[in-house]
Amino acid sequence: MNLTKQKRYINKKYLAAARNQSCTARLKGCSYNNETTVACHSPFAKSGIGQKASDTEIAFLDDHCHSVLDRRIPSEYTREELKAEFKSARKLTHIKLNELGLMKKSEIGVIK
Repeated sequence: MNLTKQKRYINKKYLAAARNQSCTARLKGCSYNNETTVACHSPFAKSGIGQKASDTEIAFLDDHCHSVLDRRIPSEYTREELKAEFKSARKLTHIKLNELGLMKKSEIGVIK
């Protein structure tokens, strides 16, 4: 049994880029408030117990959408619907990171 921790990809520029960006999920109830947008790590990534997902597994989400995704507030979305919404938001985030010059076009959709 291999108990070696997998090293996760960290990129502080990706996380900092979320500041004042538009929410890429826009779930029902989204506040559209760029001031509350943060880089939200995927709760669906296979990163292990107690480990945060890689910094390529992020989406720019406002406080409301982040809370829905993390199930801090109730919503009508199923787990599978939230997973699909996050995947779409992650792709839009990657496109934005590319537009900002922080991610190569060939890296869009790639999870490290």
